[in-house]
Amino acid sequence: EIRKFQVQREKFEMEFASCRFLFALSILMSRTHLFLFVFCLFVTVHAADDAFLVLRGTAEHSLTSLAEQDVADLISHVNGLPPMNLEANRKDFPQTDLFSTPAVNLLVAIESVTPELLNKANTKFLNIENEKTVEIAKAVYPEDSLATLTTIMTGVNHTIHGIVGHSWKASRDVGVDAYSPTGNCRSPKLADYVAAQSEGYAKVISVSGSKKIAAAMGVSDEIMQQHPDWNAQTLFFHRHRGLVNMYNDETVQNFKLIGANASKRAMTLKTLEGHILATELNAIAMIPHRLFHMERSNSEAAQVPDFVGIGIHSIKALSARYGVGSPQVLDALRLLDFELQDVSVRLGALYGDKVVTQIVGLESSTNEHTFYTQRKQQIRLVEEEPTSDPDATTYSQDEVTAFQTKFWVAIVLIIAFFLSTITLFKMDKLENSLIYRSTDAPRPIPDVS
Repeated sequence: EIRKFQVQREKFEMEFASCRFLFALSILMSRTHLFLFVFCLFVTVHAADDAFLVLRGTAEHSLTSLAEQDVADLISHVNGLPPMNLEANRKDFPQTDLFSTPAVNLLVAIESVTPELLNKANTKFLNIENEKTVEIAKAVYPEDSLATLTTIMTGVNHTIHGIVGHSWKASRDVGVDAYSPTGNCRSPKLADYVAAQSEGYAKVISVSGSKKIAAAMGVSDEIMQQHPDWNAQTLFFHRHRGLVNMYNDETVQNFKLIGANASKRAMTLKTLEGHILATELNAIAMIPHRLFHMERSNSEAAQVPDFVGIGIHSIKALSARYGVGSPQVLDALRLLDFELQDVSVRLGALYGDKVVTQIVGLESSTNEHTFYTQRKQQIRLVEEEPTSDPDATTYSQDEVTAFQTKFWVAIVLIIAFFLSTITLFKMDKLENSLIYRSTDAPRPIPDVS
């Protein structure tokens, strides 16, 4: 009887120790799976809200954040034009005077900058330290300045206007370039709207060191082919020819003239990025002159303000080569700031100070959506419309799949764990099994009566 009692006691102690171990293990596993569950449930990837807008020449406003699709309606609103989108909410837009509309709109869009970088460069026109900055809520996919600019100019997202990035995959092995015959914008842009509203009499000019950026800010090439007499010009940097007019393929300035003007600015042109910067500086400087020599009608269409779009691509090119915030980038910002300030003053003189200006920072990085980066962005980013609700959570298909996989694997493991635990509790401890042979605990002896 004493021997039986000892065996039962040893059996109880072993079961108690096993229970303690299994209980601790279950708590650990439960916490781990709970952490994984919470992580999978709430994790989401959002593009940084690094785009911004500054308004000048308008009344006071209460805007602090604006979806990228609403920027086009904001610009049309401050210029006294009907909304591009009939459902646009103009509640917080600046008040306008129907009897005093602007004569010209100046839109400056810059790639790869932040407000802090503009202020650090010791600029004047681009210094926004003491101005009200409106945050532009961008879509989380695609992460591309050209797609963002096109959304800003059209008032619709990339699923409608079709510009997914600088390039994208049409199929597994076929790539499409933005603003090419096979990859053009499918929606009317702000410049198209201004030109159509004025029946081609409003002066529309866009310049940039990137052909795609210039095309995004200017009148559509298809429209100009149908109306070659309309007052519109789009000038861009061509790496073999210099400054070129997109509509008639005319070389406006060759590299000899660009180099001569660069020397006057104490610039030494040795890199592609330097040539892009010099070309943009020349293009910006000639805007008032080219506007002045465009024809202008005295018809009712003259009530539509002129439109000037300046897309600065050189900062992105320099940032990619030398680094964001590098001395080369800061020097370039100062040169651009001088020309922009000069153009702003000259436009004020040309239009009687009836100028409305917007400065738009498209993004802080140099990332691009291309044929090669598309898959990576699709995995990392969410293809959803932007939202002004910071608590809103959206998920891509890949994220949903990953969550479901982790969730159900965790469920299966938990069930398997509890089944194993129950099996262990129901085992005959007196049986000479593999589990007891692998332990150092004293083995019970058979009950010999």
